[in-house]
This record gives sequence, C-alpha cells and structure tokens, in this order.
Amino acid sequence: MPAISHPPDSRTPRPAFLVRFGFLAGRKLETWVALSLTAVILCFQVARLTHAGALWRDEAGAVQLATLPTFKDVVSSLPHEAFPLLFSVILRSYSTVTGGSDIAWRIFGFLVGISIVGALWWNMWVVRRGPPLLSLALLGFNAAFVQWPDTIRGYGLGIFLILMAMGFLWRMVEQPSPARIATATASAIISVQCLFHNAVLILAICLGGTAVALARGKEQPRPLTKSKKGVAADVVGANFPGKRVRRLTSAATPTDLSDYTVVIVWAIALVSVLSLLPYSGLLSRAREWDMIVRLPVSVEHLSNKLGEALSASGWWMPGLWGLLYVVGLGACLVAAFWPSTAQFGDEQRAIMLFCWPVLLAGAFGYLDFLMILSYFTEPWYYLALMGVVALLLDFVFDSFPKPFGRNVRIVGALIIALTSFLPTWRAAQVRQTNTDLVAAKLGQVAAKEDLIVVVPWYYGISFERYYHGAAAWMTVPPIEFHKFHRYDLFKAQMVLPDPNAPIEPVQDRIRDTLKNGHRVWLAGASRLVQPGETLQTLSPAPDPKWGWQNEVYSSVWAAKVAAYLQFSSLRTEEISLPFTGPVNKFENMPLRMFDGWAAP
Repeated sequence: MPAISHPPDSRTPRPAFLVRFGFLAGRKLETWVALSLTAVILCFQVARLTHAGALWRDEAGAVQLATLPTFKDVVSSLPHEAFPLLFSVILRSYSTVTGGSDIAWRIFGFLVGISIVGALWWNMWVVRRGPPLLSLALLGFNAAFVQWPDTIRGYGLGIFLILMAMGFLWRMVEQPSPARIATATASAIISVQCLFHNAVLILAICLGGTAVALARGKEQPRPLTKSKKGVAADVVGANFPGKRVRRLTSAATPTDLSDYTVVIVWAIALVSVLSLLPYSGLLSRAREWDMIVRLPVSVEHLSNKLGEALSASGWWMPGLWGLLYVVGLGACLVAAFWPSTAQFGDEQRAIMLFCWPVLLAGAFGYLDFLMILSYFTEPWYYLALMGVVALLLDFVFDSFPKPFGRNVRIVGALIIALTSFLPTWRAAQVRQTNTDLVAAKLGQVAAKEDLIVVVPWYYGISFERYYHGAAAWMTVPPIEFHKFHRYDLFKAQMVLPDPNAPIEPVQDRIRDTLKNGHRVWLAGASRLVQPGETLQTLSPAPDPKWGWQNEVYSSVWAAKVAAYLQFSSLRTEEISLPFTGPVNKFENMPLRMFDGWAAP
C-alpha cells in the first residue's frame, strides 16, 4: 500500500473570511485553545491543592494501611484495601521520602492530577500528532474528575496508568518491536496492579489493537522502498497518523513482528490479567465479611451513579456525553464495516478500527464488572472509564473529515468549558473533610473527664488521625481499631444475638459521664429524634428486611445513641466550627454538646 502523507490541514487554502474569524486555521488554533484549556485546568488543580485540606477517612485509611510498621503488615492487611499492592507500595515509598504530612499528600494528589492532563497530551501526540481538546474539556471541566482523582486513592493513578497503557499499546500495534512490546506489556501490567478495574479496560484496548492488526493483515503487500543505508524497507505508516514509519527487513531478519501482532496483543492481555492471580487468596479472605458492603446492584443504580459523575458540572452533560458517544461510535462502525461509504483516509480508518471495540467493550464490560462486584458505587468508580472514553472520542472527532471534525472539537470544547467553569471551580474549592477542625475544637473545649462519641463508626479513621486531646472517645458501635476500614469487626457486631448489645457499652459510658457532672460530645452525622418518632429495631444480621446492609445497622445504632443522649441530658448545644465553606458531603461532621443528667 503506498504511503499516505499527513493530511493537508492548514496547508490547504481556506476561505479568507473563515481564516479571519479563526475557523479552519489549522493545528495552530487547536493548539492555542488546548493550551488555554490546560492553563485553566491547572488553576483548578492548584485550587484543589490549596483547598482540599485534611485527609478524609478513605484517604487516611489508605495512608495508614500503607505505612504500617512492617511491609508484611501491609501485605496481610490488603483484604481491607480496595486496590492492588502497587498502590500501597507507592504510598509507602512516597511517605518515606516526604514524611507523610497532609501538605505532602496534597502535593501527591496534585502531581497525579497534572499527570493525567499530561497523559492526554501525550496520547493525542502519539496517535494524531495534535493537541487534545474534547478530552480536556470533558474531563478537566468535570467537577467529579477535578475532585476525586487528586485524592489519596488508587483511582487517579489508575486513570493515568490506563491512559499511558493505551498509548503504548497503540505504538506497539503501529510498529511492533522488542522495545515497544516490552513497554506495552509493562504499562499494561502496572495499570492493573494499581486499579483492579483497569483489567477490563486493558482487555477492551487489546480488542481495539486486534481490530487494527487484523485489518492490516488483509492488506496487499506493501511496496519496498530504499532506505538511506541501502537496506530494504517498507513504509508502514499508511495506517497510522502523524509520521511515516519504516520497518527494516533483510535476508538476515526474515521474521516480521507485525505478522504476529494479534498474538502479541493477546499475550499482553493474558499476562496482565494473570498478574492479578496472586490476589485470589487475599480477595477470598475479604469474601468472609464483604457481604456487608455488597448489594444487589441494578442497571438503574449504575446508570444513576454514572449520570451523577457525568453531570457533576451541569445537568446537561450526560446528554452531551451520550450524543458524542453515539456519533463517535456510529462513525467508527461506518468506517470499520462500510469503508466505501465513509470519507476517511487509511490513517483515519485505522483509528476508527481501534476505537470502536474499546468504546463498546470498554463501556459495557466495565459496567458489567461493577455489577458483578456488587458494591454500592459512587462517582469515583466511573472515572477510569470516563478517562478512556473521553480520549477515544478525541481521537475519533479529530479523525473526522476537515473542516467538520476540527470545528466540532474546537467549538464543542469551548462550549463545555464555558458552561462548566463555575461548577468545576466551586468543586475545586471543596474541603475533603472537617474532621480536623472538629478534632481541634474538641482539643480546646473537651475536658479530660468528658466523653466524645463519634458516629458513624468509620469517621473514627480520620478522627484518630487528627484528635490529640485529653478526653476519651469511642465510636458507635465501639470498635477499637481505627487505622483503616475494618468491616470484619463491624460484621462481628451485626451478628450478635442481642441487636442492642453493640450500643450498650456506649450508653453505659454516656450515663456515667453525665451522672458525674461531665459533658458528652457527639461528633458526626446523627440527627436528633423528633417527638413521637419510633426508633427502628433490627434483628441479628442478616435482617429479614435489610439483610447485610451495614449502613442501615450503623444508622439505627447511631439514632438510638443520639436519642439516649437527647433524653438523658438536661441541655444540648450545637457547636460552631471556624470553617463555613463547602465540605465534602461524605465527611462533614457536625458537633453537639450534651450536659447534665436528666434521668431519675
């Protein structure tokens, strides 16, 4: 197949009035728009760095698990972590170097955030020799994507690594060589070793690579050209944008690695998935207690949570994502199966061949994985999928015939950025927790003989990190370990024959404290009981109605403790905190004081 040179783009004469208004002005305009969007996104990242504040419980738990006294402790505790070992190793290494202060961890999150932006630029350069636009707007101006990848969890690193793996695998399919095969294999393994969800996306990306390799295998032999050194070479850049790549062949090297691309691609996929086998034993240990965090997950739940992530910066964004997805996928399918009717060159068609299996298998496979996992998901569960889809849509629309594709990318990116700026800016300034503020306040006002009650129990993870006062404290139910989430200890409370047994020790301590003239401080999300309200009673788990739902048990026990405080004390007061700005809804702790013994 003869080599295809770069698309003419800006070298093709354009109508003067269009050039005057900036349309169809070539890569230069796209680059300036992309740089402008990147500058704004970096401002969002700086705002996250300066406003995120202390570590909320999920972050504190990850850090405290990774920094256990010995590495053996870290490995044995992995069933209580949601990510593979590599994530904890990275955190442990970083903590060793930086000391592990809150500001050091916020810098870590900032570096992860800007690395994702860098991965978008690198991928677009590798695949299309141009700047990213749609992906920058869809991701960088999404409030969920600004808030959550920067947290000290494996999602941000997982997004960065899966994007890099996709670029390396494209390069390997473009021109197989030992170095590119090794790089693609390493990047695929590392990506799944940081985020389990990436295994599904790696398989989908390998499907895309297979589609391109199979199409290339059906082509006629390429004409040989003469290299500078007189060695036979054939031009294989026709299917790939950006540059002409020469593959050298000679009598001494008769084997052409491109003939084995499909085998290589699936060897990479197999090695990546098999690298997760060592976790089977650890995950089976988690199955002894994780029924309390698993729920029958429905398609409706997944679609609602995905919509919540997509609409984080505007209710209209899920519809826009859906429109771009349908148009992009439709164009890919036309280019793949009806090439004679599509206005795509060979290099654009190669990209379409790569993108359509990833868009289809990646999206549906990822959601199916979440359904099998059966965890109650939150927006951060969907970020890796969003990152891959957004980048693929950038590839696709940049491959559309000009000027349509270029205008869609520029105008679409600008519209998304302008309409989503304010919600994203507000999200960038959200504090991740106020637990440190509550802990500091209690350190000032709580006496040594007072009692602090923390509800729900998992707030104790961040509270233990930040509270250093004299007063004793306990959670509801009383769990002694608070370095990271120990759902196994909570399950042990759920199955007790007496459903009130888990809160009796807390009520006893409250009674003794109030009777002796001291105060009780209630820190956490527990509302007061309204007059005439009946409190719910649960059976030992699994409850006939609620099954193993740990949140229901936690809420009922917290309500009973709050009611006991309310009716046993003479006076209550809500304590104000020094910060009144926005706080992450998943850990925004109110503080209330109870004083005096009212019971006979």
